[in-house]
Amino acid sequence: MSHTTSPLRLFYAAGPGDVVGSFRHFLQGRDDPAQTAVAYSTQFFEACRQTESLGLCVSSHDRPDTAHGQQISARNMPRFLKHARGALWHGAHITYGLRLLHIAAAFQADVAFISEDTTHFFIADLFRTRGIMPIPTLHNTLWTDTGPKSRLQSVILRAARPYFSKHAISILSASRAIRQQVEHLTDGEAQPIMEFLPLYRHDVFSDLPPPDPHCRPFRVLFAGRIEANKGIFDLVQAAALLKDRGLPIAFDICGTGAALPEVKRRVDNERLGDIVQIHGHLSRPDMMDRLGASHVVAAPTTPDFNEGFNQSLSEAVLAGRPVIATAVNPALEQVAAAAVVVPPYAPAALADAITDFVNTPDRYVELCHHAQSVAGVFRNPESSFQHMLLRAIHLAQTLRTRAL
Repeated sequence: MSHTTSPLRLFYAAGPGDVVGSFRHFLQGRDDPAQTAVAYSTQFFEACRQTESLGLCVSSHDRPDTAHGQQISARNMPRFLKHARGALWHGAHITYGLRLLHIAAAFQADVAFISEDTTHFFIADLFRTRGIMPIPTLHNTLWTDTGPKSRLQSVILRAARPYFSKHAISILSASRAIRQQVEHLTDGEAQPIMEFLPLYRHDVFSDLPPPDPHCRPFRVLFAGRIEANKGIFDLVQAAALLKDRGLPIAFDICGTGAALPEVKRRVDNERLGDIVQIHGHLSRPDMMDRLGASHVVAAPTTPDFNEGFNQSLSEAVLAGRPVIATAVNPALEQVAAAAVVVPPYAPAALADAITDFVNTPDRYVELCHHAQSVAGVFRNPESSFQHMLLRAIHLAQTLRTRAL
C-alpha cells in the first residue's frame, strides 16, 4: 500500500463495458454518447479527479485497448473462454481475477472496487493479502429468487461470508434486494453497505415527445437482454393472446441474446410479424426513437434471473412512460407509483395489463403523471454511484490515516 501522504491509488475492476471509449469522452469533457445513463466508469473517473487520486479502470470489453490522461488509466482486457461452461468457465473466471489482482498490485493500488461479475468472491478477497482495501461493487443479486443455482454456488457464497463481513471495508450495492441478500449471507454482520442508483443528465430525455394515450397502435417496448429468464417468451405469448383479441397493439423488442433466434422462430410460427417488430441491438439515438414512440415499457423478468436493477424501468419513467413489470425487478422500489405489477410466467396477466391501458386511457394518463413524479431520483447526484464512491474513498482515506 502506498504512503499515506501520497494520493490514493484507486483500482476499479469494472464489467464488460468499453471503459476506454468512455474514458476518451471523459478526457474531452463529455459523457459517452453510446450510454443513456452516465457510465459507471465515467463516474469512477470523476471521483478520481475530484479526490485528486490516481486511477486505473479495467474492463473485460472484447476490444483490447488502453488510454491514459489526468493521472488516470483505462484498459479493456478481454476475457479468455468467456463462453465456456462448467469447470472450464470457473477456471477462466479464477484466472481473470488473478490477472486483475496482479495488475492492481503492480499499480500499487490502495483501494480496489471489484464488480461481482469480474471474478469469484474468494479471489476478490485475495486483494487484501496485497495490502489493498477491497470494496465489492454489486450490480446483480447474489442468487436468484429461486435460490443458488447449484451446490457449488452455495459453497462459493458461504466462502464469501468473511469477504463481506470482515475483509471488505465497505460494499456498494445497486438495490435494496442486493443489500438484503448480503445481510442475510452475513447474518446481519456485513460491512457498511452504500446503495446507489443509475444517474441520468437532465437533458437526456428532454427531446422525447410525451406519450399520446389515444395514438394507435398502442406500443409496448421491451429493451434488454433477449433471454428466457428475462421473460421474453411470456411477452411473445402475450402478443399472441392480444392479437386474438383484435386490439390495436404493437410490440417493439430491442436487444440481443441467446434466445433471439427462438424468439424470431416463434414470432414467425405464430404469425405475429404484423404486430411484433424485432429490432436487435440499437444505437442510442435509435433506442431513444423507440422509447419516444412507445406507450409502456414491459419487464416480465422471471425469478430465474438475478436482477439487480433493470435500467429499462428507470428510463421508462424518465421518458414519462409507465411500466408493466414482475415483482422480481428491484427497481420497482423507485418506480412503483408508475407501475403495474404482474406475476412472472403469466402471459395472460401481462396481456390483461396491456388491455387495461388500451381500454382505460384515464388510468394510463394517471400512471404517466406518476412516472414524471418519480423520475427525479434518477437525476439526483447524491443517489449516484459517484457519490457512493466518494463516501467509500473518504472511508479509505480515514482507515489509511489510522494505520499510521
